[in-house]
Amino acid sequence: MREIADQRSEADSNRGGLTMSDKSRHTPGPWVINEYPGSIPARTISGQEFDEIASIRGRFDWPEQAANARLIAAAPDLLEAAVHALDQCLGEGWKESDVEWHPDSFFTKFMRAVKKATGE
Repeated sequence: MREIADQRSEADSNRGGLTMSDKSRHTPGPWVINEYPGSIPARTISGQEFDEIASIRGRFDWPEQAANARLIAAAPDLLEAAVHALDQCLGEGWKESDVEWHPDSFFTKFMRAVKKATGE
């Protein structure tokens, strides 16, 4: 995650913190859930321009289908929150090397989640 630390240093001197554009090139949020109850029920998740991001097909009465749609739709907000939390931690003196010594810490979990979401 050296990249986050490097971006933080550069960001501090330029504008005061990381932004989502520093970390990801995904469809901008908010993402919304659209329901299509037809013969093959589906929920789609779309961005601001109504570009389809994901589609979940199957019975609407499956609780996990609705839960999955909500989780996918929340992804941009969750990523933004994780990046913000990392920015705060790095500003308070946390370092990437802390991941090795604190594998179950919130810092490590945020770091891994951001890496997973951004493909690092």
